[in-house]
Amino acid sequence: MMISMIKKITSKKLPLYLIIYGMQNFLSQDERNKLKAHKKERDKCTMHLFSHPIFLWLMAISFSSPAFGLTLSLPNMNGACVHVFGDSHARAAFDNIEPCTVHYIGPTTMHRVGREGIIFLNLSNYAIKEGDTAIFVLGEIDVRCHIAKQHAAGRFVDEIIDTLARNYIAAILENQKLCKKIHCVIFAVVPPTNIAYNPDYPYCGSLGERIEYTQKLNKKLHELCRACQFHVIDVYTDFATPAGSLNPDLGDGNVHIADKRPVETKLYTLLNVLYAQ
Repeated sequence: MMISMIKKITSKKLPLYLIIYGMQNFLSQDERNKLKAHKKERDKCTMHLFSHPIFLWLMAISFSSPAFGLTLSLPNMNGACVHVFGDSHARAAFDNIEPCTVHYIGPTTMHRVGREGIIFLNLSNYAIKEGDTAIFVLGEIDVRCHIAKQHAAGRFVDEIIDTLARNYIAAILENQKLCKKIHCVIFAVVPPTNIAYNPDYPYCGSLGERIEYTQKLNKKLHELCRACQFHVIDVYTDFATPAGSLNPDLGDGNVHIADKRPVETKLYTLLNVLYAQ
């Protein structure tokens, strides 16, 4: 998928800053960690330079400074829409971002969507047409409440996460067949936190364990999305502390992210790739 995406974006003659910044979105969490850990290897490959902190700082300046004359804006989507399906994290991340329409499906889980498939989430029930983009935002509740519980019942963590992610992606693939020629995007799970305990959806497992679950789940989602040519918007590192939990300064005082700018930037980068003229 990486090679085909490179060919696509380079063939469309997109601005260089957009191509460079956009490639960040197609690296898995594990790949990003490896790039940070091996600076010498990173310098041997142009792709590795894309994750360099100085490079990202320069990109941030270019996006915000009129002196550069560069802005990240919506492409001409020829009437296509962006539909966002998910729990409260869908609202927290995508509400009021043009051109997104958020379809709140309740405090549901990735597990339920994977288990019930189109019986529970059927995109044909929504006004989705060919060429639209569908973004799926689930998984935080699974990490917060259920993975540790399943592990305590005797299942291996890796097997739980593998089954969870595969069933979830399979359900989305099933939906894609109902709405042909739509772009499917997975929103990676945001960092976990111990802030704002909710007795209806209590924490299960230590914060350290839930950080591990989130990182493993996001890695598996990246892997599966590459295999089926789905796209991923991953803002985990944008909102995580060095330890991997949700940075309280960037959250809403609950379990959600608060600053939409990283989401908007990565969304618009992806849309410029998907709808390049």
